[in-house]
Amino acid sequence: MALIPQETIDQIRDTADILDIVSDYVDLKRRGRNFFGLCPFHVEKTPSFSVAPEKQIFHCFGCGRGGNIISFIMEYEKIEFVDAVRQLGKRYGVQIKSEQGDRSNKLFTHLYDIHELAVEHYHTILYSDEGAKALEYLSKRGFSEETVKKFRLGCSGDEWDSLLKKVKGANFPAEVLDKSGLFAKSSKGRFDRFRNRILFPIVNLSGRTVAFGGRDLSGESDAKYLNSPETPIYNKSNILFGLEATRDFIRKERSIVILEGYTDFLQLFQQGITNLVATSGTALTDGHVNQIRRFADSAHLAYDGDDAGRKAAIRAGYTLTRGGVTPSLVELPDEADPDSWIREIGKEAFEKAIYEGTDVLDFHIKHSGYDLNKPADRSNLAQDIAVELAGIKDPIIQQHTIRRVSNLLTVEDNVLINMIKRRSRRQRDQTSQSDVNSTYFSSPADKAQLELIRLLALGDETILTPLKEHISTDRFKHPILRKLADQLMIAEKENFSQLLEKFEETEHRNLASKILFEAENHTTTFQATVDCIITLEKAPLKEQISEHRIKLRELEQKGDDASHILTEVISLQSELNSLKNRRDELLNLEP
Repeated sequence: MALIPQETIDQIRDTADILDIVSDYVDLKRRGRNFFGLCPFHVEKTPSFSVAPEKQIFHCFGCGRGGNIISFIMEYEKIEFVDAVRQLGKRYGVQIKSEQGDRSNKLFTHLYDIHELAVEHYHTILYSDEGAKALEYLSKRGFSEETVKKFRLGCSGDEWDSLLKKVKGANFPAEVLDKSGLFAKSSKGRFDRFRNRILFPIVNLSGRTVAFGGRDLSGESDAKYLNSPETPIYNKSNILFGLEATRDFIRKERSIVILEGYTDFLQLFQQGITNLVATSGTALTDGHVNQIRRFADSAHLAYDGDDAGRKAAIRAGYTLTRGGVTPSLVELPDEADPDSWIREIGKEAFEKAIYEGTDVLDFHIKHSGYDLNKPADRSNLAQDIAVELAGIKDPIIQQHTIRRVSNLLTVEDNVLINMIKRRSRRQRDQTSQSDVNSTYFSSPADKAQLELIRLLALGDETILTPLKEHISTDRFKHPILRKLADQLMIAEKENFSQLLEKFEETEHRNLASKILFEAENHTTTFQATVDCIITLEKAPLKEQISEHRIKLRELEQKGDDASHILTEVISLQSELNSLKNRRDELLNLEP
């Protein structure tokens, strides 16, 4: 692996701003000196992810992840340290010269690289003679050259191995080819997954291509659209098409338009409706909603005006409701799709339809197919709705929705509540949130070490100046606390971001960032600090006394002479008692 000089790493760390970087992924709001938002590493409804600009570190009090700007990029992108540094260097214009020329052989880095090569390859084909048919199709659909180039659309030809031949020159390992999702295998060998298709690059929040969606051009394929399979860098349940390009517009509006298809997205974006995303033709998931909630409070679902599109919109509406996002559903004409409809009626009329959207319950009832004059149909519809309401965790939203359903279907509240309870009992929560920071400091010595770490991080000179020379890190027995103490004791200035790089293990770095975060709101006294110092000095003496007493009992049981052990115990006890005087001496140092 290539090595980057420490001075370059220091320059990038000092140049980059963690608030600037994290804001690209998380909608952050100031709370006191820090900023909070929904964690990008786990699903949550209440923000517990915090960024401290003054310390240039982050920590999630929900899942426990934490670190500095480099470890954030590593964690989010699933890339190695060197690649995270390179990415930040590129963003902030810091030139990076490696001390070794070897290219990183890590899987995630190669997967990103091979997808970038594929984007360039397919985009080049689109503007060649081989891509004339695809380019003509895009032109007839009304897509401008600016849109095609902005979203780096491409196409694949009729060859079985066009991309395969292209990547062979880059010497990617076989594992990368197999796990990229860009190729398939048969008894005859490996071949391109996408043939005769217009290709839409699917990009993650940091602008890296992670997958493709492909529309058939031949008219011979059973699958009109073909998406990349899930890979180590692509989880279709967590990535929304176009979000990287539109998140700032969404954040500004605090509202989002959700579409199904790639061409729907591109057409609306080209027409000037920019606070939107597409689901790549898949169902809207809880993971998608978690992404949406970071940028928007309400969502407008503009799905196709056929039976399948409306059913998908209803399901998506309830998924948004369960996730705490207020949905409305756009009523498209029968058999219309957003792409063709906006070209027919124009931007203003489409926007009017968006903001006159229908509540999910009204939309569900209207398109349910049930005859509400028949009690049996009303019961069936109530059962269908109860299935959706059972998943709503917010009691206020659930109660409000129950009342609306009760009024719309003329069903008593308690009947609906019983339906929901029965449904809830059948459901099983398949996920459990575990706290990666299950480490607790329970012993007096551990608590004393933790207290002193917080003091050192806090940097209270009125306490530290007279007492720092009396704090011995040799007495810190917990390895993470010892490492923190060593670094804080020698640091000339507080640089928590640099300090966290000393922790290579993710769990250790998470715990260290948590401790440093908690130090900010910590208060202590001179006397409490002295007591911690004395506690740490007592700990080894008490341990030795305990061990000697065990030996003493063993010798007495055997009838052997134990006088020398008894003498040592008395000496240790005397040393322990003398710490009372030492405590008084330290207290007298208080300014």
